[in-house]
Amino acid sequence: ARMEQARPRRKPKLFNDAVHGHIPLEPLCVEIVDTPEFQRLRDLKQLGGCYLVFPTASHNRFEHSLGVCYLSGRMIDHLADSQPELKITDEERLCVRIAGLCHDLGHGPLSHAFESTFLPAARARRAAREAAAGVGSSGSAAAWKHEWASVRMLEHLVRKNGLLASFRENGLTERSLHLIQELILGDEEEAPPEFEFKSLGRRFLYDIVANKANGIDTDKGDYFMRDAQMLGMRVGYDWGRMLKLARVADFEGAQRICFQEKEAWQLYELFHSRYTLHKRAYQHRVGKAAETMLVEALVLADDFLTLPGAGGTRCRVSDCVEDMEAYTHLSDSVFALIETSDKPEMRPAQELIGRVKRRQLYPFVGQIVLPPPKTWLFDVTPRGRVDAVKVASELVAFMNATLEGQSVSTDAIVVDALRLNYGQGASNPMENVGFISRKDESSEVAGALPVAFRIAKDHVSALLPNHFEENTLRVFCKDDAPKVRAAALAAFQRWCARYVPSTGRSPPASSSAHADSGRLEGTSAGCRSVPPGDPAAAAAGPAAKCTGSPERRMSAPCTPANPGSAPATAHASIHRGNSSCRMSPIFEDSEPESPARASKRPREGKDESARRRPAMFSFSQA
Repeated sequence: ARMEQARPRRKPKLFNDAVHGHIPLEPLCVEIVDTPEFQRLRDLKQLGGCYLVFPTASHNRFEHSLGVCYLSGRMIDHLADSQPELKITDEERLCVRIAGLCHDLGHGPLSHAFESTFLPAARARRAAREAAAGVGSSGSAAAWKHEWASVRMLEHLVRKNGLLASFRENGLTERSLHLIQELILGDEEEAPPEFEFKSLGRRFLYDIVANKANGIDTDKGDYFMRDAQMLGMRVGYDWGRMLKLARVADFEGAQRICFQEKEAWQLYELFHSRYTLHKRAYQHRVGKAAETMLVEALVLADDFLTLPGAGGTRCRVSDCVEDMEAYTHLSDSVFALIETSDKPEMRPAQELIGRVKRRQLYPFVGQIVLPPPKTWLFDVTPRGRVDAVKVASELVAFMNATLEGQSVSTDAIVVDALRLNYGQGASNPMENVGFISRKDESSEVAGALPVAFRIAKDHVSALLPNHFEENTLRVFCKDDAPKVRAAALAAFQRWCARYVPSTGRSPPASSSAHADSGRLEGTSAGCRSVPPGDPAAAAAGPAAKCTGSPERRMSAPCTPANPGSAPATAHASIHRGNSSCRMSPIFEDSEPESPARASKRPREGKDESARRRPAMFSFSQA
């Protein structure tokens, strides 16, 4: 009865934000914020496991959502004021603000790792167990996206808290609620199976919160700035300037948000900032190791931890995504529930969480930046990506060939295939951005939109990248035993020597013998491991020798990448420090370089030589 009473109209409420300063929120937005479903975002770390590496990155989805709401309001107000011919309505302005506010309602614990890692692992584990028992699957095997939960949670929030009356008071209807959900999804292809995408709004409205065409939207505008500030980093673009120079234009027959042509460089800086944040922070190897362990703990606890759902039911964590009442109770606090549980079945999960808190993380074996996909010699998935499962199987086979009297399974290592890009896979997102000139903007015919055009990359700068995606393979070892870790390192070296082509060069290895390291020796069938002190080491030739100084060198002949090509040798340099060694595979021709060829080759300094090395990976010995 209280919720059905008419509410007096209120003024916008001010929130003091660390990034945007004092930001006003519309009364209806404040009512949405003051619900349990939205307050849940206070318990969801924005960057998941990244907080375990960067202590100040403790911000949550709550403040990010407020920031996106604010930037979305600024964008729609700017378009309405600068282009009155668009006749943007008050309903559209409010719908865009609410979409920005609620776009992340569907996120789970550990940020994106919940949907990309936990759900597939938990469902696969349950399906395998049920198949072994001869029973049908009891859980959903369909793919799941946090955007699906966002639109479901928004409807659940509105109806449970009786906000439809407030919607009507502010000139919104059921149709408006559906439009807000569409703006959150951004595109029909992102909609959940049961959702009917009606395209109720004008096309440019879908570019504001979730721009699926090129990724330039208010969501990224806020989290780039917010994450960089909390991480202590800097971004190389000015969002405020970009917003002021945005216009709705006719881009390939559709009304799209475009920019003045002089902003092309700023937009490249925006995409590079995304890559930089992923490279330096989001995909940090220590954070990923901790995140991997927390995900495994959540998978182990999934069968024994339930949360209250609709109608008095209890839902497992992996099933909460289908029940918004249960999902309201799911946040990062789930790990506290696991830790304080007195169920003996929770012991394995509790041990993993305890290891993370004691910083006893999975040992890092190594990583390598892979060359462009067209040169890959190993198996890929049907989508053309690195098959991490197949790589793990090959590494384990190499390890078992090395270990004496001991064998390991694929569960002993973690293979992480990273894809870092500008947001559109291997494509250049700027190919989907429209630009207008100041002349076109100032000479607009009344009621007509300027016609946008593309700008070729070479017309912006000759120094922009030719590739827009970087594939990195990273390996961790779950077993902390030195013998297993050494076998994992040798297996990874062997895999790199076999499958990763290179044109890099390095000086020949010296003739000193190894003191404490194994090496890899080539055979006609590939490479095999040679333990320290093996008599075969003496007969392996100069390519198997290394310096005995502080910088010891390991060498491994390998078969050539292409039949008929010159034989190649894979070298791996170990730089020993207090607690870790850094290794860089280098591939070079085995034939000595002629004096005439050497005289033509420019001399390289230390930095230039390092730059030409195709990969860099590390092995933690702590």
